[in-house]
Amino acid sequence: MLFKALQYLIAGVVDEPKNVAVDRIETAKVDIYYLSSPKGELGRLLGRQGRTVEAMRDVLSAIARKLEKEAIIDVIEQRLEATPSAEERRDGRQRPPRQERHRDRPPPQFQRGSQRPQNAPPRQRQGGGRDNRGSRPRNKNGRGNTPPQGSSTS
Repeated sequence: MLFKALQYLIAGVVDEPKNVAVDRIETAKVDIYYLSSPKGELGRLLGRQGRTVEAMRDVLSAIARKLEKEAIIDVIEQRLEATPSAEERRDGRQRPPRQERHRDRPPPQFQRGSQRPQNAPPRQRQGGGRDNRGSRPRNKNGRGNTPPQGSSTS
């Protein structure tokens, strides 16, 4: 029952449910499911910050509680797929691993928590910002370009 429910949940989340491999270990009190999928399906299976797989865990745990069991879902790895990976270029050459890219370029000199180089001159405040409220023309009532109340502009 839990396995069919898990398959139903997976089918609703990913584009190709047959690409998601589910290995299971069933005991009297605990059912453990190991999910593995290709790289493209893994993002859909996990969801943003793991929210999708966490929701699947919650649903399966609720069903398991009714059966007086415990259900554990574990996403263990990415399965290799027969189609070219996202790292492979159209011309068939492989991209270098992320650590080896752009070694000839020096790293940026940023301060912690800042997006400005350390040797950059300090920024000068310019008009037009939210904090610059004194630059608008004022009328007699202290408001912006609105005419004073009681006067007509016709």
